[in-house]
Amino acid sequence: MRRADAPARPELPVFHILPECVPVYLMWLAVQTQWQWATDGMGSRRVGLSYPGVRAAPAFVRLRGRQREAMLVDLCVMESAWLNEDARQRRYQASKAQQPPVDSLPG
Repeated sequence: MRRADAPARPELPVFHILPECVPVYLMWLAVQTQWQWATDGMGSRRVGLSYPGVRAAPAFVRLRGRQREAMLVDLCVMESAWLNEDARQRRYQASKAQQPPVDSLPG
């Protein structure tokens, strides 16, 4: 039970995963330590997964032959989608930073 003076928790987005996608989602979570990073004028950003690191991950090593290659293909799809969304969000944040605050506009 929440205290009356306690701040309300923000609503988190709900998402659903199809049952057939659960294995790749769990693998995706297992290889999150395998991102390669680059630094530019805007800070650090993820540029892709280290595939040797992904292949060495314990969860990946447990897979057998064809399962490994199918899983790597699925991870590449997720990686691409993640990188595209990250780039979209970075562009949006950059455009917001270039706009003057509303209270500083004339009139």
